[in-house]
Amino acid sequence: MAKAELVDALADCLEALRQGETELEVCLAKHERYRQELEALLEVVRLIPRLPAELAPSPEFRERTRRLLVGGSNGTSPPPSSDLGWQGAGSS
Repeated sequence: MAKAELVDALADCLEALRQGETELEVCLAKHERYRQELEALLEVVRLIPRLPAELAPSPEFRERTRRLLVGGSNGTSPPPSSDLGWQGAGSS
């Protein structure tokens, strides 16, 4: 199994289902070669609950991540693993 092909098939199915373009069975038939793997992955996706609106990355985390991704971290180190930069309900 080519990992990249499976990833592409999963992305195709997720996007088609998100857009309401197709039924699950149609997408699985389109990617019959990866049917078994896709069924398992799509079931996991279905079971993952959406994050509550109150739980979101802090503005500092977003900015730090943006700088790291675009290479503009100015040599600063990432925060310790205990400071993930997420804020929940009631956090400031």
